[in-house]
Amino acid sequence: MTKGSDLFAIGDDAVHASPLTQGITGVGVGLAGGAAAALIRGFWFGLPAQASLALVPKASLNAAGVLGTFWTVRTSFAKFRGTDDALNTMAAGASVGIYTGLVRKSLTRCVWGAISYGLGLATLELMMLEYQVFAKKNIQEKEADAKPLKFKGYRQDPFEARWEDMKARYAQKNS
Repeated sequence: MTKGSDLFAIGDDAVHASPLTQGITGVGVGLAGGAAAALIRGFWFGLPAQASLALVPKASLNAAGVLGTFWTVRTSFAKFRGTDDALNTMAAGASVGIYTGLVRKSLTRCVWGAISYGLGLATLELMMLEYQVFAKKNIQEKEADAKPLKFKGYRQDPFEARWEDMKARYAQKNS
């Protein structure tokens, strides 16, 4: 299922995770996060405590519905397709868009919500994946091009032999 302290299954773990477990986790996180967001919102706008507490049920249930729907659908698609990629996120985003439209009782919001949430979340996932690949490649290039500091003057560099050993280990490890 999930590794270590991961709250939600992502990547290869999503293929083997239980959609029900992920959905229940999403609902729990949504309830807590929605309540916290409502209380912070009430405090931010200077509402009295009673008014802030009145915001909690609606915000909690909306956040629980959104997160529960998203993680259930995303994990279900990952399990069904055998892979976790942006198409699963697109389907989950579309289902969240439909959910928000149904909550507001508007067919137009269902359609536009499905399109905008689906495409928006899939685009974000692809951008994050591209950034991770780019960052990893950039770090590897910088490590390969790194040169040791050269001491100026008559002294020999005390770290030169160690640096050569490190480069040899790195080359051996990556070959």
